[in-house]
Amino acid sequence: MKITPTTASVIENHKEDQSIASFSDDGSFFGTGKKTTCCSLKTFIIVSMIMLVLLCSVSIYVSVFVLMNQSVDELTENVLGLLEEKMSVYIDSVLNEMKNTGMTMADGIGIGKQGKQEIVYSYQPPGFIGSIRDTYLLNGTLLVLNETIDYTPYNVAKKDFYYVAVSEAARIGKEGAFSYPYIVTNGTLSISFGAKVYDQQLFAQGTKHLKGIARIVKPLSGISDFLEKKVQVFDQGFVIIKESSNDYVIAGSINCTTFDEKSRLSIFDISARNAGKLMKDINSTIGDISKLPKGTSISSNGVDYLVRHVVYEFENIKWDMYVIVVTQDILQTTHISIGVSVGVAVLITLI
Repeated sequence: MKITPTTASVIENHKEDQSIASFSDDGSFFGTGKKTTCCSLKTFIIVSMIMLVLLCSVSIYVSVFVLMNQSVDELTENVLGLLEEKMSVYIDSVLNEMKNTGMTMADGIGIGKQGKQEIVYSYQPPGFIGSIRDTYLLNGTLLVLNETIDYTPYNVAKKDFYYVAVSEAARIGKEGAFSYPYIVTNGTLSISFGAKVYDQQLFAQGTKHLKGIARIVKPLSGISDFLEKKVQVFDQGFVIIKESSNDYVIAGSINCTTFDEKSRLSIFDISARNAGKLMKDINSTIGDISKLPKGTSISSNGVDYLVRHVVYEFENIKWDMYVIVVTQDILQTTHISIGVSVGVAVLITLI
């Protein structure tokens, strides 16, 4: 029987066994007869670092987003509160000046020095509906010569600026009150303050007999100028003030007047900044805009708004102030702050 040597086959098997258990120089593992590639230690470390950075970035972003939103909400609340206070302080100063001037005038007439007794000579030329008067003191001193008096009826008591001031003063128990806003003849939208004036002689005796009012008139355009130049509601926001008893505009930081300024404008008809359409949407969605909550979010014409409503009161005046904020202005600030915070955090992590 012939025996064939198996030394070569043993050697070959030994080599295969060696190949199965061996690793290449770059760390790759060899399977049976084939090379199976796996990620190197260097690649594994890099991938792990990237995943760690991403995980940290996401965590930081979420944390910053939540905290930043809370901070921005608080900041927005504070900013709008300061704006409302700034507007109220200015309007207070305007109305206080009118009130103090009117009361000073009325007091000056009521408790002032009484004039000397006078005598008046009156005559009426033929065809003239009035009269011409000459006024003298009792000692013969001429005071006024040829003063023309027109007898055309003019019932002051029926004029708004008079009876509103008197009736409102009686209602609130004061010596004077403000009238409703109105268009002055050959002028613009204005408001007046009327202080009661009493008969001098009877007042000196302690009796108040109403003789008229001391009236101060001021255009409301001054308030609009202040709102436009001094009140900035972020980037695109604006302010509108209207009467609480109706929908007529008082003033605003945008154009709230008619073309000829001879008639009053409804808050629903303001064309600037989509304001009229916005107010109509609020009125139809939420209800009476005079009863709007302090803060309301609403979308109009594809734009998101935050609308703040505050009631302004002074003496017998009651107005609605609306501060309109474009939500995008707030979000833009939030996104910039978050981006900067996350960028700094990622940079620190990489370093």
